[in-house]
Amino acid sequence: MRVEQQLRGNEFMRLVPLRVRRGLRVRHGQHHQTVGFTLTELVISAALILTVVTMGGYGMSMMLRANRDQGVQSDRRAELNRAAELIASEVKQANGLLSDSERDDVSIDNIKTFQNVERHLALDMGSQSVVYFSADPNQSWLGGSDTQVLYRYGPAFNPDGSLDFDSMAISPIVDFLKDVDVSPNPDPGQIAKISLTGKLNQRSTYVKDIQAYVRSGN
Repeated sequence: MRVEQQLRGNEFMRLVPLRVRRGLRVRHGQHHQTVGFTLTELVISAALILTVVTMGGYGMSMMLRANRDQGVQSDRRAELNRAAELIASEVKQANGLLSDSERDDVSIDNIKTFQNVERHLALDMGSQSVVYFSADPNQSWLGGSDTQVLYRYGPAFNPDGSLDFDSMAISPIVDFLKDVDVSPNPDPGQIAKISLTGKLNQRSTYVKDIQAYVRSGN
C-alpha cells in the first residue's frame, strides 16, 4: 500500500511544473519565510512619498501665484488703456484745448482736499470745462504713498454716455500711477499727447502713450 502511494506521489510530482515542485519541497526543520517590508523600508517609502507630495504642492502654489500675478498685470494694462482712451475721446469731442493759464484759472470744487495736485489738461466742452489732474491717493484703495491718482473734474456722465452739465464732479480715472505726462498744444493743431506710466508690481511698470486731436468744426 505504501509502495502504491509512493508511486502515485511520484507520478503527481512529475505532472507539476518544476518551479512549483521546488516550492512544494520543504526540508524538515526549516520554517516558511514570510515576504513583506521591513520597518526601515516603510519609513523610507513614507519619506519619499511625503517629499513628492510636498514638491508637487509647492509647484502648484507657484504656478497659481504666477497666473494670479499675470492676471493682475493684465488688468492694470487694461485700466491704463481705458484711461488714455477716455481722455482721447473727450479731446476729440471738445471745442478746444485751454492754455496753461486758462487751465489753472478753472475753479475746481473741493480741490483743497487733495494733496500734491498737478493740473495736466483742460478742455473746453462748451458751457463747462473738463480738467484732468493728478494728486496723492485720498483713499487707501487708490494706491500706495509712492503712486499718484489721475482725477477728472467736469460734467458727470449720464447712463447713455452724454454729459450732464448741471452736475460737476471729481472722479478717479486710474490709480497706481508712477508718472503722468499730458502735453496739450492748443495752437496750432489742437493736439494732446497723453502718456500714463502705471505700476504693475514692485518691479515693473507699463507706459501707455496716445495722441488725440480736437475734431475740426466743433
